[in-house]
Amino acid sequence: MNLKNYIILGVSKAGTTGLYDTMIQHPQIVPAKTKELYFFGSPKYQRGCQWYNRQLGKCSYWQITGESTPPYIYRKASAHQIYNYDKDLKFIVMLRNPVKRTVSHYNHSKQYLKSKSVSEFLDTTLKTVYVEAHPFLILNHIIGKSCYYPMIKYWFSYFQREQFLFIKSEDYFTNPQQELNKIYKFLNLYQYNTPVKHTNIGTYKAEFTKEDIKRLEDYYEPYNKLLPDLIGDNFKW
Repeated sequence: MNLKNYIILGVSKAGTTGLYDTMIQHPQIVPAKTKELYFFGSPKYQRGCQWYNRQLGKCSYWQITGESTPPYIYRKASAHQIYNYDKDLKFIVMLRNPVKRTVSHYNHSKQYLKSKSVSEFLDTTLKTVYVEAHPFLILNHIIGKSCYYPMIKYWFSYFQREQFLFIKSEDYFTNPQQELNKIYKFLNLYQYNTPVKHTNIGTYKAEFTKEDIKRLEDYYEPYNKLLPDLIGDNFKW
């Protein structure tokens, strides 16, 4: 059976840490030295691919290894560099309800933001929607990181659709073993009942009003409409 290493490609604030910590309990998955290597699309890339390989787990013939760096999906350079590194890798992408992901990310980053309130943050961030030209590569663009369609479409220009497994965060939170079974099948591993670890569970301090939520829903609607045709009908919000 053909085994290929993997990368959990994204997205931030969707449960990737808990997923990775759970997956590496599978006997056929060897963890990397750290979960997030931040190699591709970053200054670390200058260290070379041999350095990267040393950070991955050492495997027997029946095992695989991989890492989870959610910011990779936001960076065009990551796609190009990963393709040059190994064009046959497999990718796992967790996607969360865009509004809930944004609310979570806002709370996670609030201490670093200049805006004094949620409404001020939205006033200064929400821009006219340009579906094909969205600046999803602005790394601190909290709003843009929930616009999944343009970034996934870009990755499909490098890799085949069958190299990706998309997991809906809500499905994983509700029935983790069912989603883990999908992952193990995708990676050609045997099925394994894995103790689930939920980590980095955030606490929301900033209050989003119904009006704030409606503004976000309206903003994401054009992207959300296009997503099911790209990756499957399950991804509707």
